[in-house]
Amino acid sequence: MGNYKSRPTQTCTDEWKKKVSESYSVILEKLDDDLRIKDKEYSELKHVFSSDEAFNKVNLNYRSEAGLSLLHLCCICSGNKSHIRTLMLKGLRASRLSRNGFTALHLAAYTDNAELVTALLHGGADVQQVGYGALTALHIATIEGHHEAVDILLQHGAYVNVQDAVFFTPLHIAAYYGHDQVCKLLLKFGADVNVSGEVGDRPLHLAAAKGFLNVIRLLMEDGGQVDVNAQDNEDHVPLHFCARFGHHEVVRFLLQGNFNVQPHSINIYGDTPLHLACTYGKDIDMVKFLINQNAVSVNHQGRDGHTGLHSACFHGHIRLVQFLLDSGADMNLVASDPSRSSGEKDEQTCLMWAYEKGHDAIVTLLKHYKRPLEDSPCNEYSQPAGGSFGKVYRGKCRNKIVAIKRYRANTYCSKSDTDMFCREVSILCRLNHPCVIPFVGACLDDPSQFAIVTQYVSGGSLFSLLHEQKRLIDLQSKLIIAIDVARGMEYLHNLTQPIIHRDLNSHNILLYEDGHAVVADFGESRFLLSMDEDNMTKQPGVYSLIVSAAAADMAYHHIRPPIGYSIPKPLTALLMRGWNVCPEVRETDALLIKSI
Repeated sequence: MGNYKSRPTQTCTDEWKKKVSESYSVILEKLDDDLRIKDKEYSELKHVFSSDEAFNKVNLNYRSEAGLSLLHLCCICSGNKSHIRTLMLKGLRASRLSRNGFTALHLAAYTDNAELVTALLHGGADVQQVGYGALTALHIATIEGHHEAVDILLQHGAYVNVQDAVFFTPLHIAAYYGHDQVCKLLLKFGADVNVSGEVGDRPLHLAAAKGFLNVIRLLMEDGGQVDVNAQDNEDHVPLHFCARFGHHEVVRFLLQGNFNVQPHSINIYGDTPLHLACTYGKDIDMVKFLINQNAVSVNHQGRDGHTGLHSACFHGHIRLVQFLLDSGADMNLVASDPSRSSGEKDEQTCLMWAYEKGHDAIVTLLKHYKRPLEDSPCNEYSQPAGGSFGKVYRGKCRNKIVAIKRYRANTYCSKSDTDMFCREVSILCRLNHPCVIPFVGACLDDPSQFAIVTQYVSGGSLFSLLHEQKRLIDLQSKLIIAIDVARGMEYLHNLTQPIIHRDLNSHNILLYEDGHAVVADFGESRFLLSMDEDNMTKQPGVYSLIVSAAAADMAYHHIRPPIGYSIPKPLTALLMRGWNVCPEVRETDALLIKSI
């Protein structure tokens, strides 16, 4: 139960509620079917109930094609209480069911005819009689929210806690449909707020899942009897449901009131309300509110070790991922997959989950999020993978200075990340161009020793030059860098089997001492023939990926990186064309080189 990724998308509770919803839909269809009478028959019956002479001559044993008695028909064809009284005095049984399984009292409650409901009860109709689906008239009046009919039925002794075929009481139904006035009446007549349904669901669970705040207030104010931390059969408390479905107001009401709601409750899967809020990603403000509760930890791990950040990454909620990181979520915590046949645990970070699901923007965000500069042993490089995959070292190979990109041993136990590493090696070893970093070799024997060796580029990254060293670059040098990058990308895109980089940014542009640049880091790259499954545009162009150091923030605030006033207008126009939402309008690399 604790393995997050192998769980079904629907829980047992979800499946049961789906059946409940379908059951009530069928019931309403059957009730409507009973009310549906052919025009000719309806006209004749209207005449019978509008004329005393015609009514006195009617055959008491008359049954419609749908099996409706005159008592049923009186509730449909504008009959009144005197008709009901007369028919019952003449011996018509109010207990007779239609072919769909309903009594006249059921139909009167469904149509909200208080006069006929009262007349039937005064005439001896059984207020407790059940029809189709084990429904009483009280159930049916509650489904429709007919509070006047509900009041009459309760005053005539209707059992307030009676359960139907799906084990719902009228209070369950009122909470499920959000009928607050009916709920108030039921509570007044002693409805049990803690009665359990088929899967352990209480009325408070149902109202919380639907976000019916008024109903929840009524349930909570009922003399303090409601169990606010009651668990269903899967150990969900009401707070789990309102967090899952994004009902921020309900979450706030439950936690800010003096109700002793436990914000850190755990279901059978090990999920807290925060986990569910991150899984479904309905409301970031609600997640913020949950995190601010004293008992809630943003890094709480479920039974398999997954955190809320894992959940948000797995389901592609990029804004929520950004927020969780800003709130102190630890991206290096690992979840375990115990399903491997060898019995070993497959430890996976949230980045691996995002990569596995193809959420490339989240992968980029995680790789570049707040990497401390001192974490990189190689001071000359600003290494984007330092916080997630490993670190870059300066070393020697065959008496030449090289850069060695080491991968963290504890992350490389999963097939998905082994695939990432092998793909980067397979791409790099095929490349040979002055504007692409030269490949030297790789360590492939032991996953714990995975490493890629490339030429050492002494000038460091463009990011380091601009943002750490704060150096100014003249226009001529900028154009040299731009042309080198464009040539490198043109080479990649025009290979027999084209390669899409997918992570082009200032971290991955390395500079030689003479000012020329090379494109590096192919960890996110793909051969174009395998791109269908990744759902990427077929012509990314040089500017199709925003500088990834700013990408997450740009996406979060729905803005583009600002273009400085000092940028020449021709280059500004070139940038705007490169940012066009339509890939066909963007500059190709060849045209880009020519334009520069």
